[in-house]
Amino acid sequence: LRLKGEPFAVLDIEEIYEINPEEVATRTFGTPENNPEVVKVPFDKKHPGWVIYRSMNPIILAGKYTIINEPKLRPPFDRFWYPPRKAREEFDKRGWRTVINHQTRNVPHVGHEMLMKTAAFTGDVEPCHGILVNAIIGVKRRGDYPDEAIVEGHEMVHLAGYIKPERHMVSICLWDMRYGNPLESILHGIIRQNMGCTHHMFGRDHAAVGEYYDMYATQILWTKGIPSFGFPKPVNEVPYGLQIKPQNMKEFWYCPRCGEIAYSDCCNHAKEKQKFSGSFVRGMVAEGVFPPKVIFRPEVYKVIVKWWKKFGYPFCNEEYVKKKEEELEVDLPHMEI
Repeated sequence: LRLKGEPFAVLDIEEIYEINPEEVATRTFGTPENNPEVVKVPFDKKHPGWVIYRSMNPIILAGKYTIINEPKLRPPFDRFWYPPRKAREEFDKRGWRTVINHQTRNVPHVGHEMLMKTAAFTGDVEPCHGILVNAIIGVKRRGDYPDEAIVEGHEMVHLAGYIKPERHMVSICLWDMRYGNPLESILHGIIRQNMGCTHHMFGRDHAAVGEYYDMYATQILWTKGIPSFGFPKPVNEVPYGLQIKPQNMKEFWYCPRCGEIAYSDCCNHAKEKQKFSGSFVRGMVAEGVFPPKVIFRPEVYKVIVKWWKKFGYPFCNEEYVKKKEEELEVDLPHMEI
């Protein structure tokens, strides 16, 4: 196996079989007819993950692989790279017995910060010792924040003291999102459990794009199960299920009546709420307008500006996406075979 033209790993082929890509896509993402609990509308070519699965090579090679030429992460990603063993060692070093994961694909606004702070109050006999931000780094869509701004924006949350550095840690996950909502959340749970996390927060529209799924599809899976997807009980309650525990969260908004960031299940002023809209914040950033402090921490905004100056635009554009797909986040040493 090669990566960027260099030898990367050896695959010991144990099995070769053929699949029907259309059937795999249908069973993975679901249909309104087969999975009425959570699928709202049929998938189409606007859904990137569904298209990827339908376009897969039908010939599958399976077996064990051995990495022979380990990739080296480029700055700034190198300091956020924590494979499972390294992550567990870091948790032990910090004395974290319970750790809750926060998955993200965005630069954090104050709503994200409040989600982390509030979800971390779960645990066992005390709140979770640590909050692990595990940012999804991979193929980007035009209009997304650059990966560099995402990881350094989250790092700034603790560098600026909004969450204590002793309780907050930023890492990356090299994964191209499939936007498979409930079933993809199982993969996310496996990854974070392997890293040593004891809890995983799931918000509205987890791993979702568009309006294909119920906005709380992932939470339905982790609290009730989805029989049509083969889970009569929650993921962590079925035989051989995951051990990581879900912390399902709803919405945070700014309430002018309460004068604070409020949680939807606590605040009774829904008609007056001011939602944290990612598109609204992006609109302000694109116009060069400094978002209000109640929405965006100024230190985090400065991280966006830093990478804006480097790339010439605050969001991913054609040039960034093309360069990203060509160069990736890694370098491999030259190896002769």
